[in-house]
Amino acid sequence: YRRQRQMCKETGAVNIPLNKITEDRILRRFPDKETSLYIIGSYNFRPEKAVKAFKKLGYKNAIFGGNMEEHYGMLKK
Repeated sequence: YRRQRQMCKETGAVNIPLNKITEDRILRRFPDKETSLYIIGSYNFRPEKAVKAFKKLGYKNAIFGGNMEEHYGMLKK
């Protein structure tokens, strides 16, 4: 978890657990539903479910970016 927080801080990424994807929380963080969202998660946490949750909230530009285990090195802004 500490590594995830550090990566988010360095890249500007936002860590939102799947069970915290609520309409109120997401609208406060991303008020523009046209925002492009590149969603990455662990195999264990099924990022595809997060993409579906964002799309259900009207974020049509939510994109599955793969699993964290598939990315090497730091993510870039």
